[in-house]
Amino acid sequence: SGEACVRALRARVHGERIHYVGPERDLHMLAQAGLAPATLDEAEAVLCTGLFDDSRETPEDYAEAITSWRARSLPMLCANPDVVVDRGTQRLWCAGALAEAYARAGGEVIWFGKPHAPVYEQSLALLRELMGKTPDPARVLAIGDGIATDVSGALAFGLDVLFVGGGLAAAELGGDPEHPDPALLERWLAAQGQAPQFTIGRLR
Repeated sequence: SGEACVRALRARVHGERIHYVGPERDLHMLAQAGLAPATLDEAEAVLCTGLFDDSRETPEDYAEAITSWRARSLPMLCANPDVVVDRGTQRLWCAGALAEAYARAGGEVIWFGKPHAPVYEQSLALLRELMGKTPDPARVLAIGDGIATDVSGALAFGLDVLFVGGGLAAAELGGDPEHPDPALLERWLAAQGQAPQFTIGRLR
């Protein structure tokens, strides 16, 4: 998703004055595109890679900022549609949470990454470059623990999916990340409206 976003930035699809929202470690995305972060007053768009400090902030901390972005009708480039991510034993908010809040406030969001089709198209194009031939989608396996991103996106694109049940959904599936409870798994997937072809506890 980050590389897809950088490509759009390089193409100047959304202008050259981009206001950055996210941790310092992701600022390289603008540099890769030959851009420097713009102030809000001069911005043509907002690039969101996450929260400035995901160890202590929540989306609610951005209510005032969201109002100011919306007042200027700035499109938001969301470089990571994930709402939350697990880092070790911590569950942290991601860029997708801010983007969803911005969309609810009436803001325009341009999504880069799963579950949106362009990232799968770019991934298959990259495979084509690496393999020297067009990959057979029937032999491509998508892997992930996000039911609303990894699983729904791949299935909608026509790919088989290995759902990692011991990730984000572990607590819903019995609490043992290595061994999701089959009955809970079946009920939970039905409630989510998703049917991945395969499930594993932890990737190994």
